[in-house]
Amino acid sequence: MSINKNKFKQNVLQVMTSRGIMLVSEILLGFVVPKILGVTGYGYLKTYSLYTAYTALLHFGFVDGILLKFAGQNYEDLDKKKIRTLSMFFIEMQIVIGILLLLICKFFVPSELKFIGYMLSINTFVINLTSYYQYISQATQRFKELSTRNILIAICKILLVCCLVLVYKNTGNYVSYKLYIVFINIIEFSLMLWYVITYRDITFGRKEKLVDCKNLIAGCFRNGFALTIAYQVSHLVFMLDRQFVSILYTAETFAIYSFAYSLVSVCTKIISTLSTVLFPMLKQMSEESALKYFSDSISMMLILSGLVLTGYYPLTWFIKFFLPAYVDSLIYLRVILPALLLSCCISVLMFTFYKVINKNMIYFKISCIVFVISIINNFIAHILFGSAQAISWASTITMLIWFILAESYFIKNYHVKWKQNLIYACVIMICFYGISYFNGPWLLQAVVYFLVYFVITILWYRKTLLSNKLLKRK
Repeated sequence: MSINKNKFKQNVLQVMTSRGIMLVSEILLGFVVPKILGVTGYGYLKTYSLYTAYTALLHFGFVDGILLKFAGQNYEDLDKKKIRTLSMFFIEMQIVIGILLLLICKFFVPSELKFIGYMLSINTFVINLTSYYQYISQATQRFKELSTRNILIAICKILLVCCLVLVYKNTGNYVSYKLYIVFINIIEFSLMLWYVITYRDITFGRKEKLVDCKNLIAGCFRNGFALTIAYQVSHLVFMLDRQFVSILYTAETFAIYSFAYSLVSVCTKIISTLSTVLFPMLKQMSEESALKYFSDSISMMLILSGLVLTGYYPLTWFIKFFLPAYVDSLIYLRVILPALLLSCCISVLMFTFYKVINKNMIYFKISCIVFVISIINNFIAHILFGSAQAISWASTITMLIWFILAESYFIKNYHVKWKQNLIYACVIMICFYGISYFNGPWLLQAVVYFLVYFVITILWYRKTLLSNKLLKRK
């Protein structure tokens, strides 16, 4: 079985359109929010954001199990009675977890962090339940529905930021980070409620007895838990340097460091469109057929990510002009941004292919090894140099090691082509570092980098591009 080209293009176009609107939203959040909150308030916001990443652990793999179980199926073919049992079980489970988190925050969290703790408790229920319905939407390839919701939520966030900008302009004071977090939670709660209403036919009504679905529920936990842990461990690797900076350095340094990462995450979210569409489609294929796309997918991702690096140069001018308080973030951004080539291949493509061939435990073990390596790298960087910039370099080195280890399984077991892609990534990164560290006008640097990137890409992949191999397969 091969990929249906028209359907694939249509799905990608739908998701890309929504991601384009989301890009505008992320740009506003990435550039305007730091300005209206101030460095200290933005630091608290990023602390909240840092820990929201851990909320997915509290569905204990159930949501990922749903995705694995139903990926590639048609929504009309789902057994509604059984799904209703799963839905109500998960809703009740998340309510209990949310209440327990609120009690823990009340009695054990320091007073200055109680607000963040309470919001995280509520956010856990909202985000996990939203993820449950989104994964059903993704598994059954209802991408139009997924895209529509993403667009409307992005518009709501844009409107929120515009309103807060007016408050900032009229009062002349920084907006409270607490106010911002509350409104973001209201928007996300509205999305969750919308999903509940949309999927009421698989949530409310006659359902199977819980005891009759215990094997299905246990299977979702069992199959999804490895995937959840694998994802969370890999996510920990991505966040570990920020965790180090948040603990070892001042709140202001953490805010500046996190701002640099927020810019990188904007690029990652747009590029990650591919995995949303690709997984349920590859899941319908045989393992052998799916793996034919591996090397070419990596090539395309590297080419796209390399092009994105061009945006760094006008970004330096914009930050100096519009956000002078965050100008020090450029020190970290120029170090971590080239790692986008590696991190996108890992998180968007390699992780997807590990899911497709059902080797989540292999990915989990590799991620655990990389996690330990990352701790060692960050610790050594801090001891030897004592600067956040050194930790950013350690993070980039970790990405390169992770890229090699994650790809090694496919090289060993499926003999995929790898040398051309790895060398290309390293060459582009080195060129970027060399050009970005040269002091000159940003426009000149952008032009020089793009020309170098363009020439290297054409020469490197000329045979592939001339044969139209990538375009034919995608």
